[in-house]
Amino acid sequence: AFDALGAQQLGYKVYQTRTWIGATECTALLRYCGIRAMLADFNPNNSAHRRTQHPQMLRWLYNYFRGACKAAGKCRACNVLGGWCPPVFLQHQGHSVTVVGCEKFEGDKIELLVLDPGRKVSKKNGALEICRIGQAGFTHPQYQVVFIDLERPLYFSGGELEDARMLVDYFANPSRRAELERLDNAGSEAQGKHVVASVDLTA
Repeated sequence: AFDALGAQQLGYKVYQTRTWIGATECTALLRYCGIRAMLADFNPNNSAHRRTQHPQMLRWLYNYFRGACKAAGKCRACNVLGGWCPPVFLQHQGHSVTVVGCEKFEGDKIELLVLDPGRKVSKKNGALEICRIGQAGFTHPQYQVVFIDLERPLYFSGGELEDARMLVDYFANPSRRAELERLDNAGSEAQGKHVVASVDLTA
């Protein structure tokens, strides 16, 4: 098995069961398919840092969708996936949502655009409607994010698959941790509303 320990914990079956799965299981599934999925923990070390962690997470998610455009004029999403930026799986204890984009306003106010299975469904077609969640909506002490690493090829190479079995926090790398901490001092770049998303919001 790709993840023998995880499979054992889940009783070797998930399909057509009511077994709860989370960020680690989703990451393992995507990696089993060869996709370069990453797991990131937004987990403050103590309660004194809880209030600073969530703005940091929102800024990081905004930058993910913004694509961190390169000097060459093409963003990472354009280079890797032809312009489509994959959505993000966001989980806290007992619940998860799919983040499809962000809205950023003057004053560094950021709202996530999410599909939440616990919220409203369209009366027209029964599909989930996009909800907006700002900083005040993030009250849990810990969040986990599953995302696609756009800095590298979409798929793991054959030689990387063995190492892909081991899940390590994306921010365990000191340089990435430093990058995350710099977001605490990030100022607003938005003049008026600025939307970045992985779906067509006009449809």
